[in-house]
Amino acid sequence: MYIRFVWQMARRYNSAVVGDEALDECVGDIRGDDSDLEEPTLPEYDPEDDSDSDEELEDAPIEAGEYFTARDGNVWSSIQPQPVRFRTHNILRSAQSVPVRATQGLTISETFKLIMSDEICDIIFRESNRKARQFFYDDNAKHPTREPRSWISITESEFDAYLGILLLSGVTHSGYVHTKDFWNTKSHPLYRAAMSVRRFWEISRFIRFDNGNTRQQRKQTDKAAAISDVFLMLNSCLRRYYVAEANVTVVEQLYANRGGTGFTQYIPSKPAKCGIKVWWVCDSISSYPLQVLSILLNV
Repeated sequence: MYIRFVWQMARRYNSAVVGDEALDECVGDIRGDDSDLEEPTLPEYDPEDDSDSDEELEDAPIEAGEYFTARDGNVWSSIQPQPVRFRTHNILRSAQSVPVRATQGLTISETFKLIMSDEICDIIFRESNRKARQFFYDDNAKHPTREPRSWISITESEFDAYLGILLLSGVTHSGYVHTKDFWNTKSHPLYRAAMSVRRFWEISRFIRFDNGNTRQQRKQTDKAAAISDVFLMLNSCLRRYYVAEANVTVVEQLYANRGGTGFTQYIPSKPAKCGIKVWWVCDSISSYPLQVLSILLNV
């Protein structure tokens, strides 16, 4: 039986290579009285058949005697299945992740301006100047004998310089360096060229992203009322200027913060321990942030 089985398998898989006559000569010594065995036949396949109907794409039913059932329930067929076409719903077609056409050919600063839109900057200018003027007005009223002080409004170019200082400090990993050391003569010269350290402190003190006069009313339904408007506008700009791949991923990030916010979390497993936890939806290929998710902002 073993010799008959070996001959059948050799006959099936090697006849197309060595030919039927050569194979008969090779195994003629071991055939004996088994020359009348019928060799199994494979189903014919027509390569010119382009039919892709559902009936023809289905696998042909397995006839009795042509399959073996394993102990785990798997069925093994002794006949090679016919090649079939992939169904259309199993074919994944995805566009390459690229910026939208409106951003092609722009410089880095011009692209940054699209994300940090004029609407976002206008809110920051208006509310920061409002807060600073109100502070100086109240301070002058408390000290009438002192020479009154006035606030110089933040301009667009000055705000760009302020953002440049923040970006440069992030690139140089200077998050824990005192800001006064940035204007040291041994530090990067761009800090001193952008603005004075006192002006930098003033802008950092009075910068606002919403109207503080109506914040308490909005905080009853929104814990992050101080940044909600700018946050939603930034989300809109991030999605508007980029086309993502078919696959995206969600990652979490903890921004270190020990301030008195209503949504600061304590996570011992994180290096910062305390901070604001945010979820990002990013492109799986380029890691571009498409959207910022946060259960705190209900978006």
